Amino acid sequence: EGYEFLYWQDSDGNIYYAGDVITVNGNSITLTAVWKELEFLTIGLQGVDIAENSPLFVYIFLDDKMLGQCILTTLTDYATINFYYEQATSLTLLFTCKYMTQIEFDIWQGSATQVGNKLIFNDLSEQTIFVGVFVTSVGENFNNSIVI
Repeated sequence: EGYEFLYWQDSDGNIYYAGDVITVNGNSITLTAVWKELEFLTIGLQGVDIAENSPLFVYIFLDDKMLGQCILTTLTDYATINFYYEQATSLTLLFTCKYMTQIEFDIWQGSATQVGNKLIFNDLSEQTIFVGVFVTSVGENFNNSIVI
């Protein structure tokens, strides 16, 4: 985990990819696997004032590609998301809830821009992002759509 297989390489520096055919004429050959280390990121989310009957859905995108989601369900719910990724220029966290009229963020680690119910991180050099999420004025239907 944390590495991506690239190719096989022999002692002469020749490279072999998956599906390549190697002919060995009575000689032995040693192949070495070549791997690339992936980036690692931890996202910590602390929910504050989340109504129990209205869970907060958090959708995670890297460069506009959805990686997954988590759900914060109670007043002080906490979620940690760990993942490896190849390369990305931005991380977007999209927050949506059936009933909320306002959402505020307290970014304890990382640097982001808030655009409505989204946090956009354009500097992924930090390996840990930690965000407090405050949902207030629970009542009206806020936004149930996923739009990046």
